[in-house]
Amino acid sequence: MMKNISLSSKIIVNEDVVSRNLQGEIVLLNLKTNLYCGLDETGTKIWQMLSDKKQLSDILDDLTREYNVLESKCTEDLFNFINLLREKDFIQII
Repeated sequence: MMKNISLSSKIIVNEDVVSRNLQGEIVLLNLKTNLYCGLDETGTKIWQMLSDKKQLSDILDDLTREYNVLESKCTEDLFNFINLLREKDFIQII
């Protein structure tokens, strides 16, 4: 059963995942599944903050400030992105 996501959720990068910065954007590779994914500018920022072990609430604050967007919309987009990373087995929510 998948754990629901919240702003206090702890996110960890799966140990089989490597990431590389290619010309300012991150490419992820899961060595166990051979699945890879390229992240756009915003996804790259979020990934870097996750890698720095920032809490989702802090990531949300940073994104709403930087992009001047409504917190409700940013929360929805952030949760969708986190769920996508989880579905692709790049991260775990614990």
